[in-house]
Amino acid sequence: SRYTLEVSSPGLNRPLFTRQHYADSVGKRVRVRLKIPQNNQRQFKGTLAEVSETDITLSLSETETVELPLHAIEKANLIYTMNPNES
Repeated sequence: SRYTLEVSSPGLNRPLFTRQHYADSVGKRVRVRLKIPQNNQRQFKGTLAEVSETDITLSLSETETVELPLHAIEKANLIYTMNPNES
């Protein structure tokens, strides 16, 4: 019988679901949306600095970081950048 094999990609703004996805993305820019606001904020954009068993740490600027619990993340994606030297 005939069949068609289709291969798909998660795309440029790859979604992050598992702790391993986050660990593989350390050093890259990400966008995170929380289920419940933390410090009156649900959306964060920064560089993924660290991943622990229960949390991720985002570097929002050179002097500001935020720790977000993995269980509180509603959605997270890599942020595509045009410059390959830029993470």
